[in-house]
Amino acid sequence: MEANSRIKAIVAEAALVVLIGFVVAGIGLAVNRLSLRSTFTPLKVGDRIGLKGGELGGATIILATSATCQYCKESQAFHQALIAKAHELGRKVLVLTSRTGEAPPETALALGPDDGTLHLDLTSIGVSGTPSVIALDPAARVVGLWVGKMNSAQEKTVLARLEGGHTLTRAGTGWAPGSGVGEELTESDATGRLSRFLVLDIRARTEADTGGARINIPVDELAARADLELPRDRDLLLDCSSLDSSLCETGREILVHNGITEIWLKDDGAVGASCRRSAIVE
Repeated sequence: MEANSRIKAIVAEAALVVLIGFVVAGIGLAVNRLSLRSTFTPLKVGDRIGLKGGELGGATIILATSATCQYCKESQAFHQALIAKAHELGRKVLVLTSRTGEAPPETALALGPDDGTLHLDLTSIGVSGTPSVIALDPAARVVGLWVGKMNSAQEKTVLARLEGGHTLTRAGTGWAPGSGVGEELTESDATGRLSRFLVLDIRARTEADTGGARINIPVDELAARADLELPRDRDLLLDCSSLDSSLCETGREILVHNGITEIWLKDDGAVGASCRRSAIVE
């Protein structure tokens, strides 16, 4: 009986140790996730990329991808076309993967001798998901940011932007993101064609462009001000060229909800499904 009691006591102690271990591990994981959430600042258009010049190697197109991300695998044909277009335009490409990750094989094979690959914690530079395409100006400032798997219309928009052109898409009631890109316009064409629109800039006041036929209503004020301040007798152009893709769609939804249906998008923001955990931090 005494032996049985000792065995039971040992088993109970072992179970308690295991339980404490699980609790400590759970607390550690929760603290780690909380820390990541509190310190993560997503990259946005207008930011300078958090990479040194030597790391960039002169690249102005960045592709964040992963061989373990299903959406990256499904996007390889587009990524090959993207890299080919960059080479055609004389631009270098930098592929980013997580610290222990690799790029999908077909993507890696498409890179040229002047392109580069960098392994890092993607969240440290504000990348929120893979695949992500980031376009930089010569000063390493973000001028285009597209996250997730794109459909053919969205891919068309991205390639047009890389060539310095624009797309113009009608996006009123019943429209869905990426459901169709309208006309492709050169810079000079866009300047002439867009003159008939009232341009709505929904960025913060400190970021918005002013002057001409433009009106600035920050997106967090749009629902309250749209009905009173936006005319119904002019076509409205939502300029997405300097917006994060999700912000562009939020603005469009608010306008439609307020009964404004003659909406056009300049450079339709591209956003799709993306991998956001193991493919980001490995």
